[in-house]
Amino acid sequence: MRCFLIVLVALVFCGCKTHSPQTRWASSVQMSFKEAWHTESTTTSLPQQFVVESRVVVARDGGVLSATITKPSGNLKVDGLVEKILESVKHVPPFPATVTDAQKTCIIVFTAKPKT
Repeated sequence: MRCFLIVLVALVFCGCKTHSPQTRWASSVQMSFKEAWHTESTTTSLPQQFVVESRVVVARDGGVLSATITKPSGNLKVDGLVEKILESVKHVPPFPATVTDAQKTCIIVFTAKPKT
């Protein structure tokens, strides 16, 4: 039986500029979901790579208001694992002081690859 690995490929944060506080914040959000992946382990046979896109809405204080899969991979095991990860993260770092928005929406893309 081969393991598969879910890699957090991208976090798209609208309005980020390179090396800005918002970019650093987006990276910390990404790390929160990577850490959640490490707590969810599974083994299964994976014939190919699968991609799952999700949308996470975060409040100014870092509370996760919602986290949903927007584009499932079509593989029930992969989609289910991503759903568990999304449900497990309840809080991420708060916004930097320079961000005045009440909430931000992040697009997070998970890629499950066969482990070789």
